[in-house]
Amino acid sequence: MKLFPRNLTLSMSLLGAIALTSLGAGADCGTVLDDDDSADDDDSAGSDVELDCADRVDNDGDGVTDCDDPDCAADAACAGPNYVWVAVVSRTDTQADIDNNTPGPDVDGVELNDGLASSYIDAAELYSVSGVVGAAGNVNDTPLKAAGAPDAITGGDCDLAEGDDGKFFSLGGGDATLGTVGFFFSKFDAGVSIESGNTITVTEIGADDCNNVSTARADEYEIFIGVDTIDPATVAISSFDGADWVSLGTTGNGGGIHEVTVP
Repeated sequence: MKLFPRNLTLSMSLLGAIALTSLGAGADCGTVLDDDDSADDDDSAGSDVELDCADRVDNDGDGVTDCDDPDCAADAACAGPNYVWVAVVSRTDTQADIDNNTPGPDVDGVELNDGLASSYIDAAELYSVSGVVGAAGNVNDTPLKAAGAPDAITGGDCDLAEGDDGKFFSLGGGDATLGTVGFFFSKFDAGVSIESGNTITVTEIGADDCNNVSTARADEYEIFIGVDTIDPATVAISSFDGADWVSLGTTGNGGGIHEVTVP
């Protein structure tokens, strides 16, 4: 039987041990490098993107929120037009309605609620066109009176003082055959977007809750929402027939609190 020299056998054993040790060291180094790479590539560890496109929170602190943030461009919550304007258009449609006490709907406040918080029309982004003025005149023709949260309605007479100090905005009549149709439009606080499922509530001083307003009045108005590309300087009554505005329906008829849901 032929035998290998003893020194050759030892040399082969030593080489095998060195090879195994080298492979083990290489595996350990590879594992460490993979761990480092994983940590470096983990973008979810920070809040550098908008995490929720419908929570009204600036998640990534870049100064823009929800659908206004480019991070939300492909989010389902931001699909379609971006509605930011709300309009209330007088639909009081007879001279008798206009002549009966104060002309047109008397709007005390407009509220947007998304289920998380409420916003109100922004005085800095409020525009109006006076409608037909009735025989009683229209002392409450300043749209700023409708800005902010509605004033508290106390008692059956609406506290009477509200009518004296003009804490509501009377739009004027809305019959196009009689003259100018009264309307106002505004953005909400901080320019928040109007989303599907939101509710818009218009509080109108009227016959249902104020004894100082005739029960014969039938002030009706139509609520619209408009897209963010609208130039307020170009808005006229004919604008509401265009594609930039969407009607949420006509309501009113006597005053009170009227709520519509954005489809």
